[in-house]
Amino acid sequence: MTSTRYYCPFDCETTIIKLPIETDNDDGKSRRYNQASLSITPLPFKFIKCRREVNDIDSVDAASGIQATQFYRVDSFWDFDNVGVSKPVINITSDQVINLVRCDTNESENFLIYRYLTCGGCDKGAVGFGGVPLKKDVKSHAAITVIANANDLIYFVTV
Repeated sequence: MTSTRYYCPFDCETTIIKLPIETDNDDGKSRRYNQASLSITPLPFKFIKCRREVNDIDSVDAASGIQATQFYRVDSFWDFDNVGVSKPVINITSDQVINLVRCDTNESENFLIYRYLTCGGCDKGAVGFGGVPLKKDVKSHAAITVIANANDLIYFVTV
């Protein structure tokens, strides 16, 4: 299986992740999601699309970066090459929930954003997030038990 490196979209040449992940048996098709809607309060930034090649696109800043609408599910933080993780964002002002649609089944899933991912080299981002799936009848984080650590999250990286 051939892997593709995804690089920081900003000024550095840091490898964020290689995809598909070695444990994927379907070339990562079941891990691809499209963003349906972002039902959160407006953020001071947007998800920025990672580059496939170092020279793929010019480096960007957060204001002019290519906004990502496609994500790849990563089940373990340890699958990344070089990524930073924000502090938990729950209880800031309101829940930050993103609605994603699986590319292989068209099934819609909501995820509570718990941490944002940044480039591990320059700390710019966001290039993804760590979150927990919300059941269809759950609308807020109040119904979720305490998240013990970063290993309890499902991660999504922009592609």
